Amino acid sequence: MITENIDYDLDTTSIHDKGFLLLKSIFKQEAQDFLAIIKNTLPATSDNRHQKAFFNNDIEKFGLTSFFKNQDFKKILHNIFLDGYVFSNNFFYRDFKKCQGTRAHADHVYFDQPNPLITVWVALSEITLDMGPLYILTKNESKHIATNEYLTQKINSNDATNNKGWEKAVLNLDIPVKTRELTTGDCYLFLSDVVHGTLDSKSFASRLSIDFRVTGSTDYDKRWFTTQYTN
Repeated sequence: MITENIDYDLDTTSIHDKGFLLLKSIFKQEAQDFLAIIKNTLPATSDNRHQKAFFNNDIEKFGLTSFFKNQDFKKILHNIFLDGYVFSNNFFYRDFKKCQGTRAHADHVYFDQPNPLITVWVALSEITLDMGPLYILTKNESKHIATNEYLTQKINSNDATNNKGWEKAVLNLDIPVKTRELTTGDCYLFLSDVVHGTLDSKSFASRLSIDFRVTGSTDYDKRWFTTQYTN
């Protein structure tokens, strides 16, 4: 069962209690600028599910550092990571249409670090319910599904272009999940132990999103984070 009842957040300090935030149009300009840059540069795929990873030099080339520099976003991060933070050295761009969504999982199993991290998931254009928006559980709901045994396993796979082994991260849901329609630049921030996924896309319209991660500036997984991108 899917319910459409997530509200946009005004109190951005609530992420530690709830496990996630939904921010209204915070990255609207960045989303529009990125889509203008990549227009007609990425190949279509026959299976209607295209994913591309942007690493290091590509982050600069495609203007993705603009997400890091967003001042409203940086204010929120300073309230979450009091001792400083680092950004991931990769972005994952996703173009889904008429295809299976992403099964329920928690991001923490992909990273070899004790500290929590935050995933930043951005709608690059309008996403209706039939286009497969993100669904998400609260922190308390997630604890019943993402057990300590699950979260302590390490899955050596976090590459959107060759994601082998992801089946080990899939979780079975036995409670309703929450979502809503999104507009350009809407953004979810959620903790790495929060269970989430995306709905199946029932539309031939492209569901465009991009995601990256942020974590504290000490004791982080150096495969996926770099001091090249700091606060």
